[in-house]
Amino acid sequence: MKKSMILKQTASCIAFTLTCISVLNADPAPGTLPTGNAVMPSTMHEEGMAYFSGKNRTKDLAKARQIFESAASAGDLRAKNMLGYMLLQGLGGPKNEAMAFTLLEQAARENIVTAQINFGHMHEKGIATARDLDTAISWYQKAASQNSLDGHLKLIDIFYFGSDDRQPDHLKALPHVKAAATMNHPGSQNIYGTMLEFGQATQPDLSSALHWYRESAMQNNAKAQSSLGRILRATAKTDKQIAEAYAWIKISADQGEITARVINADFEKSLTPSQKRLSNEKIADLQKTIAKNPKTNP
Repeated sequence: MKKSMILKQTASCIAFTLTCISVLNADPAPGTLPTGNAVMPSTMHEEGMAYFSGKNRTKDLAKARQIFESAASAGDLRAKNMLGYMLLQGLGGPKNEAMAFTLLEQAARENIVTAQINFGHMHEKGIATARDLDTAISWYQKAASQNSLDGHLKLIDIFYFGSDDRQPDHLKALPHVKAAATMNHPGSQNIYGTMLEFGQATQPDLSSALHWYRESAMQNNAKAQSSLGRILRATAKTDKQIAEAYAWIKISADQGEITARVINADFEKSLTPSQKRLSNEKIADLQKTIAKNPKTNP
């Protein structure tokens, strides 16, 4: 029952990330067509991005789109990616999914990472083309091979959680979960902890599971905090260890995490006055540390 609950709750920890299309991460490639094609100055792409994001100037999506159109017509691949995204979403002007498909494909085939994500997304959802999950996966894999966190997250969504027409495949998910975890993504760290705890496509390793739960918990992932507290409680022998276990459960429960809320009331009743005092001190210390951590995607 606990295992099922943990897995169901884990799904929501990256749901928001996985339903969004990545566009704002800068690609390291120069973003222009090979020698022999017209090349726009990189400053034009930067200007379009400034209007798109509202950085150092008033945000103006229509102006951004106009700039990207000019740069894309001259062969700038990054501009094709951004213009394709804006056409896909209907930003700064009307939607044009067919044109978005063409532009994103051109940029994706020249290894623009965010274009590969966006183009894969169109195949996954059947936008301007027949739905083709295998083709989507191939584009996400190309992005992941370039160390794209979003590429790994897309593949985790498909392989770890499964989809309407295919079962989860934890073995295929494992390298992407591990990669995203090492890239400091808290939701993936929590999933990796779950895989290590329950031996999903790997040998059970409680010590390593605790490490990844803790990494995620310190970034305020409520599900990892709940799992960390649950395991620490089961192994606690001293008042200090009990206090830490309760602190994690309490912090998680206060964020509404279901398992932690169920455990919390009974756990609190079992504490001695000394353990309660130590727990309150530990909660305050952990909350200060968590508050100092940089904010990352869930």
